Amino acid sequence: MPEKAAITLFRLSYELAPHFGEHSEKELRKIADVYEEKLKPLARRGLEGISNPEIVRYDKGKVTYLNGDVRVLAKLTAERLGVGATVSKNVSYLGSEGAFWDYLEETIPDRNIRSLVFVGGSYHDVKYSGPSVERADEIARRKMTDHGATIGNISIFHRQDEDVRLYKKTRAGADFFISQLQFELSYTITTIHGYRRLCEAHGIEPKPIYLSFAPLLQDADVERYRKLLRDGEELLPSEVVSAILSDKTAEGRIGRSIANADKILGTTLRRIRNVPLGVNVEQIKEHNLEGASRMAVHFANLLRDMHLAENHACVEGG
Repeated sequence: MPEKAAITLFRLSYELAPHFGEHSEKELRKIADVYEEKLKPLARRGLEGISNPEIVRYDKGKVTYLNGDVRVLAKLTAERLGVGATVSKNVSYLGSEGAFWDYLEETIPDRNIRSLVFVGGSYHDVKYSGPSVERADEIARRKMTDHGATIGNISIFHRQDEDVRLYKKTRAGADFFISQLQFELSYTITTIHGYRRLCEAHGIEPKPIYLSFAPLLQDADVERYRKLLRDGEELLPSEVVSAILSDKTAEGRIGRSIANADKILGTTLRRIRNVPLGVNVEQIKEHNLEGASRMAVHFANLLRDMHLAENHACVEGG
């Protein structure tokens, strides 16, 4: 178990798998039924929220939203579980800052959506018409605060000067950060330490950073995760893949995925101070529901045990 100084920093969220194509509300309710049955134990174990990622294809100036309006399923599932809903928005692909403002106007008043995660464009040679993530944070900050909602951004630990980016986005209005998938620790500790030092130097509080994990169950997952990570061979090393997939059973692979995530989280909690940390379990694909829900329950139980240990220590200490 991580040592006591890190206990109060731990929190948990769950990211649904994208459901591609357009779905009727009836179809989305059936999908939410499945999530409710599988994730209900989490709602009683400290789950903070449910998130639904927006998946976008950008081709020669044309934007296609591959999984429709992500707000609907996020709200349906969160309502069933009695937790907050978080949705992501690719702000760079919007037509203008005015279009972004319109999105905020129709989204923020919905009290079931408690957080928005702003995502930027991923092609460096493209000039996007929408705002940058930092600019989106600035625009949304006051309106989000007035409605009791929070702003999230994505953290890519291996990106150059990522600690500076985190600091600037914190100044702009970000309330929390969600990391890319974590399978090893090459950049995690260094980036978070750098972010903490910048915040301390300028007298501001670091915001919570959620470390993201996902189960690795089949060869297709390796290909998908490495594509998401861009520098995939480095960030999802072959030795990690071999260690997990060498077990031939789904049960064993889930267990080894959890053990690897535990190792990363434990090391980070031991070495990081004064930066709130959390866990975000990502399902990624529909076939990963069992593995991702098991992983989330594991972390929920860990969260409960850590809080019990903290309360016990407080009682003993008077």
